[in-house]
Amino acid sequence: MSVKIGDVARLAGVSVPVVSRVINKSKYVSPELEKRVLEAVNTLKYIPNDNARALASKKSNAIGLIIPFLNDSNSSFLNSCSLVLDSFNYDLMIGKSSGNKKRELEILDIHLNSMISGIILISSTFPGKAESMLKRYGVPVVFAYVEAPELRFHSRIFDNAKAAFTLVRSIRKVDNKKVAILSGPSGEIIMKHRIEGCLKALGGNWRENIFECDGTLAGAYEKTFEILKSWQPDILICLNDFMAIGALRSLYDKGISVPADMEVTGFEGTSYSEASTPSLATVKFDDHLLGKITAETILGLIEGKDVELFKVLDFHIVQGESCLLI
Repeated sequence: MSVKIGDVARLAGVSVPVVSRVINKSKYVSPELEKRVLEAVNTLKYIPNDNARALASKKSNAIGLIIPFLNDSNSSFLNSCSLVLDSFNYDLMIGKSSGNKKRELEILDIHLNSMISGIILISSTFPGKAESMLKRYGVPVVFAYVEAPELRFHSRIFDNAKAAFTLVRSIRKVDNKKVAILSGPSGEIIMKHRIEGCLKALGGNWRENIFECDGTLAGAYEKTFEILKSWQPDILICLNDFMAIGALRSLYDKGISVPADMEVTGFEGTSYSEASTPSLATVKFDDHLLGKITAETILGLIEGKDVELFKVLDFHIVQGESCLLI
């Protein structure tokens, strides 16, 4: 049975595009990966035929993206990212994991075994197995929204802890008020960082005042009702705008006026934050800019350029009507 390029890739522990680059010397490949590929070629006595060479020399114009959910904030990111990649004739292959670790690994495996040139990863629960897969295949990788400096992967993020700290310290007379924090799933890295920022800003032990829901509008609506059964805080800090809007609706149905009787904040600065009644006091992230910078980063890595490992984008506080800010 003839040896195929996929057999070489499996033995070397790399993707088919990496084998293609080594055989055709079409793109830069690290010395370590090149050595593994050449050893596999020699071991299997692989001789590319004309069809295989045609496949091998074909330039991959696909970037794989793994994202937990599709919503208003990351739609701006995706549109911006796609525009940049389109201008360089690259397509974005999107895989939605729904925040499921197993599904995330399945999508990653599909991407790594396809003719892709790079991967953009938006992971809420980054599993250890994914790290080993990414390093083994040697495909350029950029993390967006979630940082991975300890893994030495390129990251383009917002500082969620700093943003949460700044928002809390911007609330008028926050030190004299009863505060509750409404969070999405605590296993999500972004939520952990936002909670850390809130707790640092409040000082003392406030963990018993953290309430968790599924991060959706409906989930926040129900959780707010549940909170109000036992006590009424002065401020409800919601760690995304969707939860804040759900909380606002819940308070409205209970006859509680915002901000007169109770204040509410959001987080992320989605378009919904401006359309809600009252408008949300929130943190605004520039998702459009993040998408552009992430796309430029993955393109730079594909071209073998020296690219900055870690980049943090700025944010600003939005003075909405739902909370009295300094």
